[in-house]
Amino acid sequence: MTYVESAYERLLKRSGGRPFRAEDFEEALGLRAGYVRNLLSELKRKGWLSSTPDPAYSRRTIYRLDLAAAGEANAVNARPTCRWY
Repeated sequence: MTYVESAYERLLKRSGGRPFRAEDFEEALGLRAGYVRNLLSELKRKGWLSSTPDPAYSRRTIYRLDLAAAGEANAVNARPTCRWY
């Protein structure tokens, strides 16, 4: 599992699939802002994350995980659980 996939899983567990702010992720996991921004950028590049401006405060961004896209990617990378002899 790559660090991006690992970050996705941690983010999914923490957010429960609900929208979140980058600051929420930083605080919850004790990560630095620059590291979180890089992870979010990688997740967006893979199509696993979407973002929209926060309607309450335009300088803030709201993120949402794309559960279907990441699920497809994980299914491709999954290892078989049994062996055929």
